[in-house]
Amino acid sequence: MLFYFSLAVPFFGFFAFVLYAGLLLAFYGLTYYKPLPDSCADCLQCGNYVLQAGVLRWLWNLFLLFVLLGATLYIRSGHSTPRLQFSDKIAWIVRRCHTLRKGFWPTFAAFDGHSQSAMFAVWPGMTLALKRATVEFEREDLIMEDGGTIALDWAVEAEEIPEDAPVLILLPGVVGESHNPYMKSLIHYCRCRRQWRFVCKNWRGFGGSELTDEKQIPEAWDARSVKDLYQCVQHVHKRYPRAKVLGCGFSLGASMMSSLVGHYKEELNGVVAGVVCLSGPCSYETAMNRMYHLKPLPYDWINMGVLWKNMRKYVESPDSRWRDTLGDKQLMLIDEVMCQRQSPKEFYNMLMPANAWVWHNLVTIKFLGYKTVEEYAREMSLYALKALSMIETPTLLL
Repeated sequence: MLFYFSLAVPFFGFFAFVLYAGLLLAFYGLTYYKPLPDSCADCLQCGNYVLQAGVLRWLWNLFLLFVLLGATLYIRSGHSTPRLQFSDKIAWIVRRCHTLRKGFWPTFAAFDGHSQSAMFAVWPGMTLALKRATVEFEREDLIMEDGGTIALDWAVEAEEIPEDAPVLILLPGVVGESHNPYMKSLIHYCRCRRQWRFVCKNWRGFGGSELTDEKQIPEAWDARSVKDLYQCVQHVHKRYPRAKVLGCGFSLGASMMSSLVGHYKEELNGVVAGVVCLSGPCSYETAMNRMYHLKPLPYDWINMGVLWKNMRKYVESPDSRWRDTLGDKQLMLIDEVMCQRQSPKEFYNMLMPANAWVWHNLVTIKFLGYKTVEEYAREMSLYALKALSMIETPTLLL
């Protein structure tokens, strides 16, 4: 509810202000070409001006009301201090890290994570900022043990970087890639403050990479993905043996990152110095259940629409091995779902919602051998939750 109110306050306030400004210009335009009468003889003309002035006054009061409501909500619930949970062994680190105890003031009109995500996707300033701070990549194709290929995108540095400079491995969210705005923004932010190297790991078959082997399993975001990430860390450490390796994951990439330092803690001892996990799902089963029961509300519709569009993009490519791997039957089912989604009558009544649950039902479980999506999600949840209790590497979960 807070999400919709936080969006409604600035939207209706801005709408009222624009309408007020337009009527104000029209009002002054009328008075310029048709001055107010010196007397009240022309009652009809006077009445028109009084009506216009009343409408302007009402719109101005409405605008002030929304500004007042927004400011009150921002002051009461906007500022917050992180609630920290940590063991006594790392209490000395928390005491020395003042950033963890600083208060946070979110962007006005974005009081919670959902509205911040929505504004992040449509805010024009993000595109302008990325144009001013261009981040270019050099691609490296890394062959996995099973013969598959992982695309690693190394950020091109304008100046010489020492051999022992830390290397930050970035993992995007589900169906994300290195060229997403949030990936480039983080690289630009860290680059301005630290002399680091940055490399983005793409998912199998995503980010412009292809499935190079006919038997290669597409991205499943399970234990296989964690093993791929482990091999990438080994490769980075072998390439820069004197450098510290750091990790940062977003959304589902954060879950993969925490699973890595949990299940491979002995192999990565002394290799990975620390990781940061941003908004990673700890229980994938709970997340999948919510996706299955999504209502066609604006945020859910937009969010799932973007997710499904990115997934579908890689399947529909004529040269993609996804088509050979999936087969004609599965492709027909995917097309059927998309036709339902594009139909106007299904906009508010999605009989088969095109979300991540449907994707896993049509694609993922076919490759992994699971009978249902629930079984797949339950297995992933147990794997991720078990990793959390095994972590010994310095890890920050946000």
